[in-house]
Amino acid sequence: MKMKKGFLKKMLLAGALLTGILGLVGCAFMKPTPEQVEEELNERYGKEFVSGELYAKNSGYASVCYETSMPSVLFETYVNKDGTLCNDYYIGALRANEYEKLLSNQFDEFYDEYYQMKMMIILLKK
Repeated sequence: MKMKKGFLKKMLLAGALLTGILGLVGCAFMKPTPEQVEEELNERYGKEFVSGELYAKNSGYASVCYETSMPSVLFETYVNKDGTLCNDYYIGALRANEYEKLLSNQFDEFYDEYYQMKMMIILLKK
């Protein structure tokens, strides 16, 4: 039985398209979830975390997270395609928050002293 060349080409093209579509569907199911990131952070630090949606970044995924007791301290995490947490910036975010508080307090003290001196100069000029 002899097949037509056009029919064979169409079948090969359809098979290639079907394989590509099924491959993409499989990748969608393999994407790590925010719950997986939260669970790994909880195990790593012994605290409760919340993770945002994961988005593709470089050769894996990234997510913005925060500790439930400090929602203002945000940090980014990187996850491999297999769902394992490979890097997070939680400790760096904690340090940055500490430095921000320290500098803010020092600036407030400096501003208070400056304002008091300025008021003394104004009063002495009168």
